[in-house]
Amino acid sequence: MLNRPDLDFDPLDPAFDADPYPLYRRLQHEDPVHWWEASGGWLVTRHDDLVEVLLDAKRFSPNRKYWEAYEPPPSGLEDLASVRMLNSTLSTTEGKQHLRLRRLANAAFTRSKVQQLEPMIRSVMDGLIDAHRSRASIDMVADVGQLFPVTTISRMFGIPAGEQLEVRFKELADDIVGLVNPLLPTSELMRGLEQAEEFLSLVHELMDWKSEHPAEDLMSAMLLAEAGDERLTRDEIVSMVFSIIIAGSETVSNAFSLGMRALVRRPDQLKLFLEQRDLRVTAVEELLRFEPSVKYLLRFATEDVKLRGQHIIEGQTVFLSVPAAHRDPDVYAYPDTLDITRDASNNYSFGAGPFFCMGSQLARLELKIAFETVLEELPNLRFDAEDWSYTPHSVLRVLNRLPLRFDPA
Repeated sequence: MLNRPDLDFDPLDPAFDADPYPLYRRLQHEDPVHWWEASGGWLVTRHDDLVEVLLDAKRFSPNRKYWEAYEPPPSGLEDLASVRMLNSTLSTTEGKQHLRLRRLANAAFTRSKVQQLEPMIRSVMDGLIDAHRSRASIDMVADVGQLFPVTTISRMFGIPAGEQLEVRFKELADDIVGLVNPLLPTSELMRGLEQAEEFLSLVHELMDWKSEHPAEDLMSAMLLAEAGDERLTRDEIVSMVFSIIIAGSETVSNAFSLGMRALVRRPDQLKLFLEQRDLRVTAVEELLRFEPSVKYLLRFATEDVKLRGQHIIEGQTVFLSVPAAHRDPDVYAYPDTLDITRDASNNYSFGAGPFFCMGSQLARLELKIAFETVLEELPNLRFDAEDWSYTPHSVLRVLNRLPLRFDPA
């Protein structure tokens, strides 16, 4: 492999997160499948290469058991409930088990069921905005972005608003999102999983309640979901809850914050969003393309493979750069321009192929409602300060704050 230290960078450097695109453009032209010394893996920046890897689930898997540095759980901990949880997710199962889980998840997570959540999602957003309507200022990260997704998820599972169960669910959901990093050393992962046991107890408590008192909520739907004669096991439902929190909490939170900043920076696009309601679905796709919250989708080579002439060895990590692929000039005209009239439905913020995120429909609906509510209810939005910074994170772009001012009601 050809080492190019002039193209290396620190993945945890917040300054790089602020504007990674100039370096990504160089990589696309000079070394599109780049040996990334700082992270010990291959960085893929071209759109077509990213798609090729995502669709080739046989040779590139998200399951960390294929990672060259993988260590199995210590003897005796294989039956820990949290370990079983990780081993039953859609990103860790394969073959017939994966297809079975996908069928059952689809049965519980149909388009019509997601659309039925719209009134509840709007109610959550309205409540958050009402609390700030008369104050003339709001932090879109702390006051909306960090609260909106997890509150929506708790309601979606049928957890009553304002009760202690909801408080516990939100606190524990925040604690487990760190488990999403597939490159965590096994020792750190095991510590996190042991701490997740309280979360698992809460989910089992909720399952017991919903088994006896089913309602029009997602937990009840998963308990009742059928595909032929098959149903989800309790461990599989716990894994689904975990996956939904991971996909629908931090990912949506950061996509919202980054998207809001992009719109407020470009008053012409913000005005267009408000004036042309028929563009709003398209706008969400373009915002996901223009400022994705996911830095990389990770895959591990299950065998030796060549990609654009580079020899990737079995077990090596492949970092699929979503922000770089979304600014690929061979795919998008004027890629550094935000244009909400653009068809950007070929973005990969939620992956593709067999491991496509099952919560993508929900995430898109949440984002559409969040942007609509904020922009319609808080007139004349503008920056209160432009001193935002990023929190170091291995796979997500995380804004610390986004203070905005508006004309109070």
